[in-house]
Amino acid sequence: MKVNSVIVLAIMFFLPVALHAADVQVSVGEVKDSRSTSQFLNELEIKLKLTGDDVPSIRGVKTTFTTAIDGTGRSILKKEGQTASFEPFRDAASGLAEVTLKLKNPARKAAVVSELSGELQLFMPERDPASIVVVKGFLAKAGKPLGAVSLAKARVEVTVLTKADYNATVKRQEEERVRAEGAKEGLSGAMMQMVEGFMGMFLEVGEHDVIFKLADPAEKLIDIEVLDGKGNVMQTQGSMTSEGVKVLKFSKPLPSDAQLRIFIGTEKALAEVPFKLRDIALP
Repeated sequence: MKVNSVIVLAIMFFLPVALHAADVQVSVGEVKDSRSTSQFLNELEIKLKLTGDDVPSIRGVKTTFTTAIDGTGRSILKKEGQTASFEPFRDAASGLAEVTLKLKNPARKAAVVSELSGELQLFMPERDPASIVVVKGFLAKAGKPLGAVSLAKARVEVTVLTKADYNATVKRQEEERVRAEGAKEGLSGAMMQMVEGFMGMFLEVGEHDVIFKLADPAEKLIDIEVLDGKGNVMQTQGSMTSEGVKVLKFSKPLPSDAQLRIFIGTEKALAEVPFKLRDIALP
């Protein structure tokens, strides 16, 4: 394992509505290369460090790759135009944060990644108040999409589900899908029971967990967090996200005046940071 010292300053490009440049620099951090014939361990991981005065304002990052070539000239993109979804970014308060990039294994004889280029799309809600939606009394609004002008404008639909509704719809549908896929693959008996048991544990929600059914066709939803009545963030015991569903885990009941804070990727809150890194040493 090596820490690569190559540093590349990112030149900022913005959407026309962006008013100010952002002070963000990009450098290569830790590089992990698991060169294996296994389809599960066959992966190259590169961490990009983000530093600068504006880093604490970042609340979400989306990565798009255009080029990733190892020293032999082979592409190590997992797919052409590889793009990740927006990931919540909550570790930026110190002004030093990292983005993890995942690529294919380079060739065994490759000593470097010759070129890695693409762009980071940064979500900075401080630039646009409309990117933050606060919903009070959401616990009493279960079963129906939360009404908010900003959510409707972004075509984002957030519905709070009770545990009973979740078990009767989402969990049941997922269990049926897993059974159907298992049967298609020829699984039966003990093997099918093992798969069903694993999925059952994965899909199980706790008594105090908060469950959201999400519709986000334009991929504008960045993050959801729960606040207490005074507006302080309530710490979770973790979260679970699957297609169209997000679960925030809590160890005790939420206060009746709990609020939701929903972050939406509006144009004014987004900035694009192109990056082009060369000759990244492999471990």
